[in-house]
Amino acid sequence: MKLKTNSTKEIRTLINLASLITDEVTFQFDEEGMKFKGMDPSHVCLIDAKMTKDMFEEYDLKGSFTLATQNLMNVFKRAEGGDRVKIELAGTEEVIIHFENTYDKLYRLHTLGGTVGETPLPKLSPNTKIELTSKGWKKILEDLRILSSHINIKANQDQVEFLGKGDVGEGKATLVKGYADLLGLEVKEESEGKYALEYLINLSKYIQDEKITLEYSSKMPIKIHFKLSELGGSVDYYLAPRIES
Repeated sequence: MKLKTNSTKEIRTLINLASLITDEVTFQFDEEGMKFKGMDPSHVCLIDAKMTKDMFEEYDLKGSFTLATQNLMNVFKRAEGGDRVKIELAGTEEVIIHFENTYDKLYRLHTLGGTVGETPLPKLSPNTKIELTSKGWKKILEDLRILSSHINIKANQDQVEFLGKGDVGEGKATLVKGYADLLGLEVKEESEGKYALEYLINLSKYIQDEKITLEYSSKMPIKIHFKLSELGGSVDYYLAPRIES
């Protein structure tokens, strides 16, 4: 059983996303494609990411395997632009990763034992949906991190406010309907949520899509959605709010 793709970028992004929350990454393979779903040990964030079957040149792989995340990252760091990658399961204890380009590279990684439990997705009924350019979102995060460790998001029918407040002061970024970075705004009920900037900034490093969607309600987890790459696939990232006591 194996899969083959002409691009290593999407698989590398899946691995990098997994590295944000776990030391052991489990990839699952079914009729829809290659998937990763997991939650960090502190239960603060959850990632649900996938490459669809049509993103592969060949796709004949079912089941799952678990590998040490750092080992997998090290292997894919050796991939170069233009590499084709083939992944094969050799029984239940070994994964073969084969890069083809100006010369062939082949790695054999030992799988990790244990069973994979199902990670349920949060059941959300968001009151606010915000569509942003990813470039604008990344700039807002950097604008506020200089003063704060958290971002407060507040939206109404006409605008979205992003507020960062710390010991030395506060900063605010406002997007009004019609601004180029605000692509869409739907508000059923005015909502306000506070989230850790560190998690959002780490995630933003692996956003390749030109736009993202934020969905949230007051004092509820925020869901961030974007395409894995221009070829397709998807990432849903859930982050728990900070609840003031």
